[in-house]
Amino acid sequence: MASKINPGSNRWFLIGMMGSGKSYWAHQISSILNIPVLDTDQLIVAEHNQTIVSIFEKEGDDQFRLYEKKLLDEYPWPDEAVIATGGGLPCFHGNMKTLLQLGNVVFLDPPLEILIERLWNEINERPMVAACSNKKELQIRIGELLEQRRPFYEQATIILKMPNVELAEWEYLLKG
Repeated sequence: MASKINPGSNRWFLIGMMGSGKSYWAHQISSILNIPVLDTDQLIVAEHNQTIVSIFEKEGDDQFRLYEKKLLDEYPWPDEAVIATGGGLPCFHGNMKTLLQLGNVVFLDPPLEILIERLWNEINERPMVAACSNKKELQIRIGELLEQRRPFYEQATIILKMPNVELAEWEYLLKG
C-alpha cells in the first residue's frame, strides 16, 4: 500500500478493473464517512442519455474515453465524495495525473480468478469483454487488459489487494 494519502482531502476515487467492486465499496465508504457517492459511468449515461454498452456500440471506445476525460476535467466534483470510476478511466488522456490532483485514489486489486467469476455473470453488460464466449477467453481478455492498465492503477494513493479488506479496515484507512 502506498502512503501518499492527502489528509486534507475527503474526495476518494476508486479505480480498478471492471468487477473489482468499485461501486460496492463506494457505497460502503459513503456510509462510513457520511459523504455522497458518485459513479463516472452513471454520470456519462445521464449526460448522453444512453447506456455504456450503447455508447461503445454507436460511438466507439475512443469517443467514450473522450467523454470520461471531459467529465473528469469539467464536472464540479464536491469536496467530499467517494467516486467509483470506470475501469479504463485512469489509463487514458493523462487521467491518472488528474485523479491524483483531485483527491485520494484507491486501487482495488482482487485476484484474477475473482474478476473472472464476477464478470462471467454480467458479461453482456461489459462492452470490453462482451465478445468472450467462454471463461477461458474472458480470462485471457481480462489478463491482457490488466497488464495494460496495471502501470496506471499502481500510481494510486492506496493499493488494496482485495477481497481481504473488511469494513473496519476501510474505516481505519479512511479516518486514520
